[in-house]
Amino acid sequence: MSEHQIFKTEHVVKQERKRKSDEISNTDNAAASEDSSSEEVLRNSEGDAYFELSTRRRVTVRKFKRTILVDIREYYEKNGVQLPGKKG
Repeated sequence: MSEHQIFKTEHVVKQERKRKSDEISNTDNAAASEDSSSEEVLRNSEGDAYFELSTRRRVTVRKFKRTILVDIREYYEKNGVQLPGKKG
């Protein structure tokens, strides 16, 4: 292969990678905007924000000593109250 052909091949490969990357980011942005509009932020008894992943799992986001913590736990129901389980 000549130098010109190698350069042309590298250029085509770079363009293809950029196109695929753009497609992925556009898909991610569309999915993120779809998800964020359909999900609502709930609050627990301490006022921490949480999102339900399923009927038994939730993600809680809280701030502790200037650090943001993300807690993923399984919950169970006892006497009509959601309580954290062992897993989490």
